[in-house]
Amino acid sequence: MPGLPPWFWLLTFTFVAIAISFAQAWLRSETDSVWPPIFLHASHNLWLQSIFSPLTSDREFTKWVAGDLGLAFVVVAAVVAAVFWLKRGALPTKPVVPQPV
Repeated sequence: MPGLPPWFWLLTFTFVAIAISFAQAWLRSETDSVWPPIFLHASHNLWLQSIFSPLTSDREFTKWVAGDLGLAFVVVAAVVAAVFWLKRGALPTKPVVPQPV
């Protein structure tokens, strides 16, 4: 990310990737399909990169707040992670059956 120190975007990317994985894992477990998490990721890219980024005014602090490595998305990702963490009890329990290799 131009203009941001590597430590900043490494921290924000790592946090967001882990936080969003809560929603992706919940969707995968709830639906027993990989497609809902794939659509979540695709829609995230569409909304953030094609819609929200062009609507954002470029100011001195914008690079720190907006975009997929900004602090605003870190806050949103934390809220999403908390919501899906709280919903984990609603997931169906499935017996673990080893599959032959």
